[in-house]
Amino acid sequence: MSDQWPNQKGKVDWAKDYVSVRTSQRQFPLAEWNGGYCIGGCYAARVSPGESVKAFIPYIDFEGFGPENYQAKKKLIFSPRADWCPR
Repeated sequence: MSDQWPNQKGKVDWAKDYVSVRTSQRQFPLAEWNGGYCIGGCYAARVSPGESVKAFIPYIDFEGFGPENYQAKKKLIFSPRADWCPR
């Protein structure tokens, strides 16, 4: 889904159930954020064949994740899907 990719500010729409950071001690879900609904479709990023895209999600957006976790070994739990979109 196109709404499963972080926008320019690192926000992912309603992602608490499928985006988190895990340390050996705990898993931290991404805080809920409602990006609204775009009539006609909104796309966080259009990627043409052969192109790549990068995104950034700030640690502060993961619920309960604080400075005490910065040095811990971490794993991002996130498998975004892409939609095919005609031009």
